[in-house]
Amino acid sequence: MRSDSLSATFIHFLCKTLRAFEPVYPDNLCIDLKTFCNAFPFHIVFDEELQVRQAGVTIQRIVPGLQSRCGQLDQYFNIQHPQVTFNICSIRKFINSHFVLRTRRDRMPMAWRERPMLELRGQMLWMTPLRCMLYLASPLLRSLQELEEHSMHLSDIAPHDATRDLILLNQQRLAEMELSNQLERKKEELHQLSKHLEEEKQKTENLLYAMLPKHVANQLKEGKRVEAGEFEECTVLFSDVVTFTNICSECEPIQIVSMLNSMYLKFDRLTTIHNVYKVETIGDAYMVVGGVPIPMSSQTERVANFALGMIIAAKEVTNPVTGGPIQIRVGLHSGPVLAGVVGEKMPRYCLFGDTVNTASRMESHGLPDKIHLSPSVYHALRNKGYQMEERGEIEVKGKGRMRTYFLQRNLKVTESEIMGLLVPNADSDRKMNHSTQASQLLHYSPSLKATQRLQKGDSFPMVPMKYGDSPTESKPPTQFTEPQHSTITGKPRDSESYGSLYSEDEPSELTKDGTHNKTENKKPSADKRSKHVHTRFCLLF
Repeated sequence: MRSDSLSATFIHFLCKTLRAFEPVYPDNLCIDLKTFCNAFPFHIVFDEELQVRQAGVTIQRIVPGLQSRCGQLDQYFNIQHPQVTFNICSIRKFINSHFVLRTRRDRMPMAWRERPMLELRGQMLWMTPLRCMLYLASPLLRSLQELEEHSMHLSDIAPHDATRDLILLNQQRLAEMELSNQLERKKEELHQLSKHLEEEKQKTENLLYAMLPKHVANQLKEGKRVEAGEFEECTVLFSDVVTFTNICSECEPIQIVSMLNSMYLKFDRLTTIHNVYKVETIGDAYMVVGGVPIPMSSQTERVANFALGMIIAAKEVTNPVTGGPIQIRVGLHSGPVLAGVVGEKMPRYCLFGDTVNTASRMESHGLPDKIHLSPSVYHALRNKGYQMEERGEIEVKGKGRMRTYFLQRNLKVTESEIMGLLVPNADSDRKMNHSTQASQLLHYSPSLKATQRLQKGDSFPMVPMKYGDSPTESKPPTQFTEPQHSTITGKPRDSESYGSLYSEDEPSELTKDGTHNKTENKKPSADKRSKHVHTRFCLLF
């Protein structure tokens, strides 16, 4: 019973306390003025006449005029918010609003003339017994940078003031934003570097593809071994400039470089048009092969059309000595070759075999502005729309006597098609070409219209010439088991250069129809199409 009575009494007291709360005020204020001014460094007390009676220590340092306590508050501050008149009546009407005061520049010290004005944000409290207004405020600052601009320190703000935390939090936010911006800039820089890397990689690949066939270069990039192989049928072309030695002796080196560059740019364009492979250039010599590294049934026609295009293009290259067009000699031969990659530091895709040697002989024994053909090329082009002229039997160095021929023109296509020029009246050119076949000269001479188009070749798109076949899938390169590859006659030889396979004392005789005589020491083979050779130059990396 007693515990129940105590519980009821406590509940009654609690209910009474909650219904009518009356705060307890001290009889005397237990804080001295110095402590109060330090605890609230930005407070201001002013009377009904706006006369300043009291101010915090920090606001006194910033606005020295408040120390005299003889000026009015509106002489040092303007009310920014709310938009009211600076007097006691207006302030008391908006007593529940927060007030933003801003210092006046004309009443600030000289050091503040170039600084932004200080803004205070706080509340107004009317003290009825004293007939004064208390303004409890804090500086309106958002970052350490603003604090520095006002020549203030974080210690100038009271420890209990939330402005400290806001400044530090905002500073952390700004640091995070700066870090985010740096990451974005780094991301953009990385994107640009990646883009530049792709461009440089593409340039490197283009340079590699210029040195090696594309599928061979891809194998090297993948770290695979590129094995040498024998191609049973291909057509090799050599060309050089007539009297090139005399031209070099009478011209400046820069003129020679300019002439060769102009000529080779035109020839390189033709390799794309007819899809033949440029092996290399040495001085004025230009070497091209068809059917290697990708076998094609039309490889002889492609090289023949390329040779016709060379004759046309060479007439647009100026001889720096005479001022007229240069003259070139072109030689072609068809047969088997051995192809592989030579070297490690600067690998090259090279051809070896008697076919290369014979093609070089066709070029060296040719005539200016003529396309010299071996019997094998003649038989391959016969009955395919080419106009050819028999030269007769000549003595070929290292080969004996051979019956050779000159290629004059292709009767089935126009010069514009050979040069890869897309023109509206190509059909009319073809009709004119067919109608005037009987009246053409025996040597190949480009028409004025084709010459004018060649001069304006940049204004026409490059059109690859169409052939009756498409590149066939090449079988794996034929491999040999011997450490040395064999020549066409069957003798194992090292190939240090194109012309060193057959010396003058070891000629490889050719019959009049362009075939090789069989020798006794030729090694038999079970399958002529499946020979493979592992040599030092073909095993890279």
